[in-house]
Amino acid sequence: MNTSSSTRRTAEITSPALNSKVYGGAALTGFRYSRRLEILTRALFDGERASEAAEDAPSILDLGCGDGTWLLSVAPRVRRGLGIDLGWSGAADHWEPRENLEFRNEDFMQSALDGERFDIVTCLETLEHCPDPGQVLDRMASLVRVGGRVGVSVPIEHGLSLVVKELAAYATGYKRTGDRSGRWSFSEVLRASMGDLRAVAREREEKQALTHKGFDYREVVHDFCERFGAVRLLGTPFPLLGAACNVGIVLTGVS
Repeated sequence: MNTSSSTRRTAEITSPALNSKVYGGAALTGFRYSRRLEILTRALFDGERASEAAEDAPSILDLGCGDGTWLLSVAPRVRRGLGIDLGWSGAADHWEPRENLEFRNEDFMQSALDGERFDIVTCLETLEHCPDPGQVLDRMASLVRVGGRVGVSVPIEHGLSLVVKELAAYATGYKRTGDRSGRWSFSEVLRASMGDLRAVAREREEKQALTHKGFDYREVVHDFCERFGAVRLLGTPFPLLGAACNVGIVLTGVS
């Protein structure tokens, strides 16, 4: 495949405009997500050149792949990509087929992978919706080869980040339709804005997945560090700044 064409395709997939279209017009969410993909790509593929023909290119498994945006963005860099999502939103409806990518509409916690191990395993914007993120991290650990790389991304739902998100969600109407649909009381927002989530009850969406309300990324960081080595924590969208100046984080590690 022509390198320049491949580069253009990757840029198109991760662009805010495209993410805005895919995610129903939520431009702010689209930008945050595309920026998160950019940071994760650099962290997991640092120093590697994109080449679909490379026999030593890594294999990648994405748990909770959604519409396949992440896998499509790294397709030129991998030998094989597999995306699994129970609430799969139809990657085939958004993207043209690629020989090195496969999507499955099933529960990634129960998916039969016949003892397969992947060079890279990722789980993006998914752990905050799971009752037990630690179980998902265990699943990731069981599916990555020894010495392989893992990556997750989750939102920050307390402190200044929470206040900014809630105000933006109310102002744009996203509060009523998006993943910020959990109802906060004034006292909950006040305590969470100071970093205290102990009194904030988690809530479920119609599909029984948890909303963002009450999610504590710090617990995921703790669980991630217990399972993987060489851990890197990067804020998004500003990786060089701390959590107080970001809306989410990316974690990478080695099995």
